[in-house]
Amino acid sequence: MNKTFDTIFKIGRVLNIICGFVLGLLFLTKLFALQDSTALVPTIVYGVALIIAVVCFIFAGKAYKKIASGEYTVEHCVILCVTGIASVFAYTVCGVLKIIDRDRTQIVSEPLVRLVKRDSSSVKRNVIVYATTITISLLLGCLLIALVGRGDFFKVLTNVFTGSFSGGEMWVLMQNFALLLGVSAAIIPTFRMKFWNLGGNGQIMIGGVATMLVMHHLGKMGGLSQAVLIPIMIVAAVAAGMIWAVIPAIFKAYFKTNESLFTLMMNYVAVYIVEITIASMNPGGSGVLFARDYRNFGLIDVGNKYLLPIIVVAVITAFMIVYLKYSKHGYEISVVGESANTARYIGVNDKKVTIRTLLLSGAICGIIGLLIVGGKDHMVSTDSAGNMGFTAIMTVWLANCNPIAMIGTCFYVSFITKGMDAAATAIGVTDNSAINIVLGVVYFCIITCSFFINYKLVFRKSEVKPQTKANVAAVDGGANNG
Repeated sequence: MNKTFDTIFKIGRVLNIICGFVLGLLFLTKLFALQDSTALVPTIVYGVALIIAVVCFIFAGKAYKKIASGEYTVEHCVILCVTGIASVFAYTVCGVLKIIDRDRTQIVSEPLVRLVKRDSSSVKRNVIVYATTITISLLLGCLLIALVGRGDFFKVLTNVFTGSFSGGEMWVLMQNFALLLGVSAAIIPTFRMKFWNLGGNGQIMIGGVATMLVMHHLGKMGGLSQAVLIPIMIVAAVAAGMIWAVIPAIFKAYFKTNESLFTLMMNYVAVYIVEITIASMNPGGSGVLFARDYRNFGLIDVGNKYLLPIIVVAVITAFMIVYLKYSKHGYEISVVGESANTARYIGVNDKKVTIRTLLLSGAICGIIGLLIVGGKDHMVSTDSAGNMGFTAIMTVWLANCNPIAMIGTCFYVSFITKGMDAAATAIGVTDNSAINIVLGVVYFCIITCSFFINYKLVFRKSEVKPQTKANVAAVDGGANNG
């Protein structure tokens, strides 16, 4: 094939893709910003021309492949020429319509559909929206699981509840709920302060690593009794979590760094620290470090192995509710979150509040790491946090940073996650990617709920011509003549 022809076609193909992308965006912008009925016909012609251009590009590409491979006929050459010319013509029409539309005088400036933030939303309406969203997300998740596993919808729906509330599964659900609630309680004060702490995972893992190091070196090898070892484990986990959280806080307070990126990157550093720790203590292992003889060196079970995290997190949650609503520190967090300048004006040290709040957040995440490694799993790995740091961001945001509403969002997310997993397993769906996709769809429904609580879609109303003095005079004149 002629190299010149090949080069020309490749350049044209790139320009075609660029023009199609740009004109497609312009078409969508035009479609969602129709100003009046007279602009509807040009917009339709615009869309048809754009579709013709894309179809021509596809057929031209197929013809080019045939010609390039040597398996072509005269018809392929004709198709390539015709579609190329038609594509150029269609794009020209789109461009001309855009220029004409730009120069047109718009009659009405209001778009067809626009987003408007709600001034307020009643409790009754919020409850209805949340209840509807929860029901829809649950049914949609069950339907997707049934389709993936080719199972019965009602059986899947039943398994969601039995897999969460039957027998010992209820304790597992409550433990998972308690741990997620604990991480959310750690995140919520930072979010109220508009400090976007995305490093919950890293702070949990660092707390867990500190716990494992104490259990191994001071317990198993040092010979300390459990009564002495547990307080040291608590101090080590809390201190590790605080140190990991305060580093981005200091940089934010004094150097104005981006806390979102900083805390997010700290998660990856924590992962590498966990990997290095495991490799040094268990060379050639499976990437998991188990606490051997954990019954003598781990946390003490209270009643059963599930109850301790529930009790600890209940205390943390109650403390956080009182701390944020009734304490001076909670008030300062709210003021700094509204405006750091206002906080400084009334005498609040915003740097001090930022560092203090992140110390508290890191301490709670360290405690969660202690509960996971020292009480729940008795091991540490790069998956010990279970992405709870990111899930807690969603639960806090859905609760609108309200610590009481956060209890409900955490419970529902924990329930739907465990229930869907149990239902999928019951009908033979073992592919984690399919389960994660279903959970992603469910989470998206829940997030959409918050959107419709805070915003509403407003459609353009029919334009009513305002009465002018000339119109009034004409009406009055006609009445007098009558």
